[in-house]
Amino acid sequence: MVRRFGLYYAILSCVLLAGLLLLVVVRLNANRTTAIDEATASYRRIEADLRAAFDTGADPARLLREYIAVVPTVDAVVLYDPNVGIRYVWTTDARMLRLSDRNLAEVRGFPQYDLSEITQFSVRNRVSASAPFYLDVVYRVLRFTDVYAPLRDALIVLLAYGFVSILLLILIDGQKRTPDSSRASRSSAKAKHAKPAVPASVAPTVTTPPAEPAASPEPAASPEPALVEIDLEEIATDPGEPGAMINPVSGLSYREHLERKLSLELERSAYHDQDLSILIIAFEGSDTPELHSERAAQILRTFTFEDLCFDFAANTFCVILTNTDLTQAIRTATDFRAGAGASAIGISARNGRLVEASRIVKEAQRSLDHARSERSGIVGFRPDARKYRQFLSEHRDAG
Repeated sequence: MVRRFGLYYAILSCVLLAGLLLLVVVRLNANRTTAIDEATASYRRIEADLRAAFDTGADPARLLREYIAVVPTVDAVVLYDPNVGIRYVWTTDARMLRLSDRNLAEVRGFPQYDLSEITQFSVRNRVSASAPFYLDVVYRVLRFTDVYAPLRDALIVLLAYGFVSILLLILIDGQKRTPDSSRASRSSAKAKHAKPAVPASVAPTVTTPPAEPAASPEPAASPEPALVEIDLEEIATDPGEPGAMINPVSGLSYREHLERKLSLELERSAYHDQDLSILIIAFEGSDTPELHSERAAQILRTFTFEDLCFDFAANTFCVILTNTDLTQAIRTATDFRAGAGASAIGISARNGRLVEASRIVKEAQRSLDHARSERSGIVGFRPDARKYRQFLSEHRDAG
């Protein structure tokens, strides 16, 4: 679900950015077209005024200076006779004109300009009927104010989109970090309606790894009268001091925290669309506190995280393997059993299901029962996610 949401969000972001870019380009082009129309109309007015000035003998230079003063978009003005030379020139940037002050009177032909095709626009026309005078005017058709407004509006939209994105991320992260309400609702629903037993038609199949030579059982140690008798079942289940998480005897987490921790990891795996497996590992032989602690140390050396390793029962431990499917879990169990000498290991996996912690623990226990009678000593519980969902849907509709 999260990956699908991320994909849709990325597509939406790309569409939004492309749309904003297109909108900015369209608005800039519209502003440029409007400025070109205004520049053309302004040129027609000064052209008519110059024609009248030439007919009446007025000074065209004075008329051009007045025109430049009232039209701020003018970048250059050149009045010239191609056969005689330039009579009047004005520009905001001398680099725009390929001329020099020393040879203006000697210039023949039509002047050449270095213009920007995007931000500038030039108009040329003959302005005198009695003499071949031409007027060139260069206008700036894309000013800073024309660019600022579209970019400002696009930035506002991007900021609003970013703000909404942050709110969505906070909301999603908050839902991810507060799973207690969903568990409470499931618990209340579970209390009202007893969960039906899974029929044989949808019962998961049992997967057994390749058989390996059975290890000779560890000889049972004879108890010594001088030793203080300790109930290992109590060691594995006694919560100790209130709020304690780790058993000081074994260094592993108490069994009473198993289902709560497993529920959190199952929800996290479902949120990230990952798998999860659990191992229930049983040892044979003596059940002295020293051996129990030694085997717990083997568990920690292999699986590292003490909050994912639990005392389960006498000579029995449970390990949560995050982001691990059933096949990977079987390989891990095989390697561990070969090195640590465990007698039997039962495995179960989420396998794409929205399954409760208590159910997956029972599946692993059932696998452990089968593993005790298998030569390989390892059994994996492989559920059919499609049949499981179909089974839940049918019984939900029936309820």
